[in-house]
Amino acid sequence: MLVSASSTPPAPDSSRPLLPAVLSRPSALLWFWTLPIGILLALNLQGYTLIEGNMNADQRQCAHQIGAALVANLAGSLLGYALLLGARRRRVDPWIQSPLCGIPIVIFQVAYLWLATTSTSSVMPASVTRWIYPEDRFLFNQFAFAMPPLFLGLFWLATLRAATQSAR
Repeated sequence: MLVSASSTPPAPDSSRPLLPAVLSRPSALLWFWTLPIGILLALNLQGYTLIEGNMNADQRQCAHQIGAALVANLAGSLLGYALLLGARRRRVDPWIQSPLCGIPIVIFQVAYLWLATTSTSSVMPASVTRWIYPEDRFLFNQFAFAMPPLFLGLFWLATLRAATQSAR
């Protein structure tokens, strides 16, 4: 059977969610943002205790700035979870995650990764990077644990639906 060229494709079903339920609930923030950033905080604290004795005052201050940014990142995840949970409880209809909630997640992760990456050379003492705590391991931890929340934010942004055109 031949289909004419003038036929329009069927409209997508806008009632179906684009993401699986595990990624569209507020609890996704706990699993994909709070948990990885909490683990990263623990790893950074462990690394800090290993090299803290070899740091000068400027390096210590830079390490504290990175730690404060990581704590702010963790607090942002918990605040986001509380806000989304409150929004879900106020609605009576089935709750659908707003894709725009991914914007703050992406901003937090990009800002933190920028800070951690640009501060690596000024925070790590040269005497420890060869044998105690290499810069590569530090950067690997930062990127490995900041990627799950970044991808969650990008997934949420990717589910923005394009405005449907009105029928002609």
